[in-house]
Amino acid sequence: AQGFLIAGKENIDIGEGFWMEDFIMDKLLTA
Repeated sequence: AQGFLIAGKENIDIGEGFWMEDFIMDKLLTA
């Protein structure tokens, strides 16, 4: 889910909550 994490970081200016969701999902999927 690294692609989602990177995409989320690029969208951090649009919505930090969106990035946080992708970050959490990335951690869950790679746990």
